[in-house]
Amino acid sequence: VDMIEETIDMDVLLDIAQSAPELEFDSREYDDFIRKYYDYYKGKRIGLARDRAFSFYYTGDLDLLHNLGAKIVEFSPLVDKHLPENLDSIYIGGGFPEVFGQQLAENIEFKNSLRDYLESGGKCYGECGGFMYLSESITNLDGSTNEMVGFFPIKCEMTKRLQRFGYIELEMEINGQKYNTRAHEFHHSHIVEPSDELTFKYQIKKYRDEKLIREWECGLEKKNTIAGYPHIYLLSNLELMTKLL
Repeated sequence: VDMIEETIDMDVLLDIAQSAPELEFDSREYDDFIRKYYDYYKGKRIGLARDRAFSFYYTGDLDLLHNLGAKIVEFSPLVDKHLPENLDSIYIGGGFPEVFGQQLAENIEFKNSLRDYLESGGKCYGECGGFMYLSESITNLDGSTNEMVGFFPIKCEMTKRLQRFGYIELEMEINGQKYNTRAHEFHHSHIVEPSDELTFKYQIKKYRDEKLIREWECGLEKKNTIAGYPHIYLLSNLELMTKLL
C-alpha cells in the first residue's frame, strides 16, 4: 500500500474512474443461454484443477458454470493421488507447472489416473499451463526436465523471452463446425521441435488498431481432449463452451 501511495497519484486516478461512463450490459443472450442449457449442465460434475500450480481462471467462466447448475469438483495435481470419481469433464487452467515441475512429475499415481481418464475418452479442456501439463515434459531454463502426463506427443521448453502476449481472435473447428472466440496468450515457453504429423486445432489472429499484424496456429486435439496455449474467455462464445466442457 505504501508503494502505491508513493508512486501513484490516487486522487487523479479516482477522478478518472469517477468520470468514466456507465457500461451498458444486455444480459438477454446470457440469460437465454442459461435457460437453454440449464437442463444439460444441471448436476454435471466438472473437475477443476486448482492448486498452486494451476490457479488462473476467469471468474466469469466459473460463475457461468455455477449458474448453469454444474457442480465444480476441485482437485490438485500436486497432492491428490487420483482424479475425483464420476466426472463428466475436466478443466485444467493456466498457472505455473514449470515452477512445481518436480512435484508434479513425482506424483506418478495422479498422472496415471489422469492419463487413464483421457485415454479412455474422458472429456477435457486445457489451456496454457494445463496444456503444458498434458505434454510429455517441461524443460526449465537451468536444463532440468520434468516428466508430465505424456498425453500429447510434444515437449515444452521454458524460454527467457516472452513468446506470446496479448489479446487474440481464435477460430477452431469441432465436428465440422467453426467457432470464433476471444482469448489471450501470455507464456514463456514453446513446443520443442513439433512433429510435422501434428495438426494444430486453433487458427489465431492478432490485431492492433483493427489491423491484422500476425497469424499462427496452436492447440491440439486427441480423443475428447482439446488444449492449447490460449486462455479462452468462454463468455465470448457460449456455444463453444458446450463443446469444450
